[in-house]
Amino acid sequence: MKVTKTFSIKKIISRSKASDHRKKKLFISHSQKDLDYIKALVKLLESIGLNTENVVCSSIPGYNVPLSKDIYNWLQEQFQEYDLYVLFVLSDYFYASAACLNEMGAAWVLRSTYASVLLPGFQFDKMKGAINPDRIAINLGAEREDINHLLNEFEEELVTFFELNPSKTSVWERHRNEFVNKVRELKNREYTKEGTSAHVKMKLEPALTKDAIWILLYAATSVSKSLSVLNNSSGVVVQIGDKTFGQNDSKEKNVRIWKA
Repeated sequence: MKVTKTFSIKKIISRSKASDHRKKKLFISHSQKDLDYIKALVKLLESIGLNTENVVCSSIPGYNVPLSKDIYNWLQEQFQEYDLYVLFVLSDYFYASAACLNEMGAAWVLRSTYASVLLPGFQFDKMKGAINPDRIAINLGAEREDINHLLNEFEEELVTFFELNPSKTSVWERHRNEFVNKVRELKNREYTKEGTSAHVKMKLEPALTKDAIWILLYAATSVSKSLSVLNNSSGVVVQIGDKTFGQNDSKEKNVRIWKA
């Protein structure tokens, strides 16, 4: 029988009240299946002065659970001994993880300061549990202007919470923009595996017709290095070297895939 460990909430509460001057830490609650996004996020946090002394992230070397520690006991100690700012990185994978839901419950009971980041493909209406869906969250699938605005506020909040020296605006914006670009890159990457759901599935529209595939194969094997897409009275035609497709040859008519 598989035994699932959980946090001892009562034990955490009793010890957390022992000190009003605990050291502050940022705890990133996330699914390991979202690791690429987490790596980019940690890099952004490092740019404002956070480091292994004040960030806990179980999936990133240096920020993770020490090898000599039991993961559940170690995480429980973090909630007991530190004033945690919890950052929930939400996705379908997050809500499928018992460990993530345990962390959410512990943060709620302790009334920890928290913020939420929604990964691309995860919408506000999917938020549930102890996280308030009406509270402002950083939606990384939103328009760039909105993401930039919320990340700016997030940076200011962390600087205040951890009493950091704020970076120059130009330096922060450069790191912020690199982060947003990386998120866009990951969002557009097709990594769906059979039996799982990715945040974003790549689509190819319109689908390639058999005629279009035939033309691509001809172009790939042709000695001619020239391929042109032309509009004339007959419609859209494709010309490879001295051969034209989509005009006179009935087999290759209606090659509408090339249109715009």
